[in-house]
Amino acid sequence: MRRRSLRTEQRFPISVRRGFGIAVFVGAANRRRRSPQTVSVCWQDAEQQYNLWIADTVSGNEKQTTTGGVSSAAFSLLPYNRSQTGEYNWSPDGSSFIYLDSRKRDVWLASLDSAETINLSNNGNPKTIYYCPLWSPEGKRIAYVSMLKPTSGNEKAVWSVWLTEQGNPKEIYSTNASLRFLGWSTSGGELFFEMTDGAMKSSPIDIQILQIPVAGSSKIVASFKNIYADSMALSSDGKTLAFTLRQDDKDNLWTISTAGGKARKITANANPKLFFGSPAWSPDGKTILFDKQEELNTISMFENFK
Repeated sequence: MRRRSLRTEQRFPISVRRGFGIAVFVGAANRRRRSPQTVSVCWQDAEQQYNLWIADTVSGNEKQTTTGGVSSAAFSLLPYNRSQTGEYNWSPDGSSFIYLDSRKRDVWLASLDSAETINLSNNGNPKTIYYCPLWSPEGKRIAYVSMLKPTSGNEKAVWSVWLTEQGNPKEIYSTNASLRFLGWSTSGGELFFEMTDGAMKSSPIDIQILQIPVAGSSKIVASFKNIYADSMALSSDGKTLAFTLRQDDKDNLWTISTAGGKARKITANANPKLFFGSPAWSPDGKTILFDKQEELNTISMFENFK
């Protein structure tokens, strides 16, 4: 196993030519798209509205892909973790993408080659908000999560899992427990979620890993205590989860198979003031990058671990 710390900042030859705004890098476009150098940027304009742009890191060419506003990424600061796996997602062939509107009231489908957008959720209830739309690996289905806010203090929120195929949404699971969508299995037959009885907090909490088959009964595959739920990340092959667990007042990175079994610690942090966050898998599943926070942010990388 090799470990490296990356303290340098990678710079892209992209210039911002608008008068005001905040550009937030939100991920690389699908590598099967026209160019492997394409990245996605969420831009906040003078009206405080975020929209999605794509930019070529070689030529610097930019293109705005949304105009009506998109949801910005929610995150925690110490350690830094994104609250959701994603607010938008590219189709496997890179020709279209799905995203949440600025108020998270609906899930939308858009194409790069036309100005047409399609409302997939058609939500008419202002108390319902949506999270984390993700394409299935073969690109034929879209899954996402909704949360119906309680109408009184005696009620609980209702979390639902939706599956859209050929434009038809279908609710496949519902619970009063909080859900965080992690991703699909490579076969496209199962969905993986974090689930907890309380709120999905940014501080360490107890969670369960829930597997929901597209057809069949759901099951709990693992349970954890005192983990940063927002840190949980699914590998590209859908077989392994990486996450940060705080044990004996120290953060460390762990992995576990989505089939269940015993979790394995892959770091040996002995510093209680060093916080680990944002684990991210390489496409081949051999490398995990993660953030280390103390006084300065450091990105660390573990390669070819077993």
